[in-house]
Amino acid sequence: LALSQPLHVSFRDFVYSNITRKGVKRAELGYLKPLIRRSALERLGVQYIESLRLGEDYILYATLLARGAVLKVIPECGYVSVIQVRSLSSHHATQDLLKFRDASAQLLKENLQKPEQAAVQAHVNSVDCRYQWRRLIDAVKQRDGKEALQCFLRPWPVPAYLVEKLCHEFLIRTGLVREPKRA
Repeated sequence: LALSQPLHVSFRDFVYSNITRKGVKRAELGYLKPLIRRSALERLGVQYIESLRLGEDYILYATLLARGAVLKVIPECGYVSVIQVRSLSSHHATQDLLKFRDASAQLLKENLQKPEQAAVQAHVNSVDCRYQWRRLIDAVKQRDGKEALQCFLRPWPVPAYLVEKLCHEFLIRTGLVREPKRA
């Protein structure tokens, strides 16, 4: 995120920045390490959810924004996030995705306008896609056909996401497509 002057980030823009989308460069603002006044946390009744191992910063920031906090990103803040191949951000348990999805869905209980609700629902759907994919992999490894089928019985876009991922895996395993190299 290259800036020449401070940028005010709305709740909606913050949420959408944390959804991985095809053809859109990743710019998750949930990885930011902002300065937050303790008095703001107390006044808005927001606490860090220590039981989350994935997305805990995103949930904290989104909840603050939903309750009226202001987020400004300033140029050249001196922070660079690097995700290592074996970091918690890139490897997590299936249950971590479930907890993250459910915590994100809790944002729908905040006093949000329709566009903000739509952003949160898009985020919940995005995390649910990844959760159902991991759940499908776990079910296949356990040879549990019923559990695998349950993954496809989720609302749209989950079934489409799973079919796309399965097709991609098929193409990789048959050698028709090469798997992208990781840094």
